[in-house]
Amino acid sequence: MPEFEGRSENGSLQEAIQDAVERAIQSGTRADLMVTYQLKKISGIRGGVAGFNRLVVTIDAEVH
Repeated sequence: MPEFEGRSENGSLQEAIQDAVERAIQSGTRADLMVTYQLKKISGIRGGVAGFNRLVVTIDAEVH
């Protein structure tokens, strides 16, 4: 299955997954698509002078 990455700049897991799923949908060619996915990796960075609060997820996804 292809991998897709999603990000949230405010540390939201839901937002990062939604971003990854949206990227999977955009890879499809039909108008009415369904995506099945599995969360593969979660990583992030928080703090520092810049005030990072980034969350990154990787999903394996199949677009139907």
